[in-house]
Amino acid sequence: MKQLLLIGLLLYAGVALAQPRFELTAAGFAPVTFTVPARDMLDRADRVMRWAAGENRKGHDVVRESDQSLRVEARRDNAFFYRDRGEEYAFRIDYVMTIRFTDDTCRVTFSVSEIYGKGRPVQMQLSDYFLSDGRLKEDFRDVKPSLERTANALLRSLYDALQRP
Repeated sequence: MKQLLLIGLLLYAGVALAQPRFELTAAGFAPVTFTVPARDMLDRADRVMRWAAGENRKGHDVVRESDQSLRVEARRDNAFFYRDRGEEYAFRIDYVMTIRFTDDTCRVTFSVSEIYGKGRPVQMQLSDYFLSDGRLKEDFRDVKPSLERTANALLRSLYDALQRP
């Protein structure tokens, strides 16, 4: 019984590690590429549109950039936070995901176009949370993990939507 549990955990960990992940740097998020089943672009576009509608219930926009590329523009509440002197500050973002397909791969870029605090635009960009050498500023150490969680949850759900039979 213990062996079956161990095998199950190893398989789950292998699948979880195989999924692509975004990582936030001072320059933003680097694009992520993963393999996808061979399908025509109409089916892929339909999957992306259904995914966007399910993931972004408060509104989204899906734009076809080219024959093989789509852009999803949407908003995410409580996308990231940081704590200062015991108080937590949560931020909403407007984001853009550009999704480009080739025959068997998908390349996804994620960028934050606007940051909102208390319902109003904040005059900061993601790079403002980092030092000039690329390290996260001490007061904003929660920004990176919380925003990566948000971006990777979106990426994981898109990945799953594109992998389904």
